[in-house]
Amino acid sequence: MAKDRGLWIERDGDMLTVRAENGITRWLGALFLGVGLGLVIAAANTHTGQVSRPWIVFFCGAFSVGCGVFLIVPRVHTTIFDSRSRQIVYTTSIWNRAPHTGLYAFEEITGLVLNKSIGISHCSPYLELNERGRRLLLSPNSGFVSVSAGVDLMEAICAATGLPVLDLDSWWS
Repeated sequence: MAKDRGLWIERDGDMLTVRAENGITRWLGALFLGVGLGLVIAAANTHTGQVSRPWIVFFCGAFSVGCGVFLIVPRVHTTIFDSRSRQIVYTTSIWNRAPHTGLYAFEEITGLVLNKSIGISHCSPYLELNERGRRLLLSPNSGFVSVSAGVDLMEAICAATGLPVLDLDSWWS
């Protein structure tokens, strides 16, 4: 079931799967790519005399193309909470490359945290690890979800795993 902008939560018995894809950022990447290609073409056509410093325009266009390609490349971040084996499997898959996998035991996790800046209506869900700091549950490009979707996500994870939510009372004050 889709919750919020490229975020899916699925429950299958003792396993809860949270999947985040970079859907919205891909549109932004297409915009960067288009602007960058336009600037590169404008810099290449120096005979028109419209560009006084073609190397600066070419550099800006190439940078924009690079940013656009980075944002367009499909990324899927999957977190599987397995209550039976008491483990969390975190997988990052970027395009056709081999996925990067991280494995965490429930004992390594202090709790779940919603990171919200003051005055912003979006949050980032994190796993608070005992020794290694924090681990973002969602993609860095689509790491922000609405506060209501973040709270729903945390409640679903806590109901499925029994992991504690840290500092949830401050969300409603």
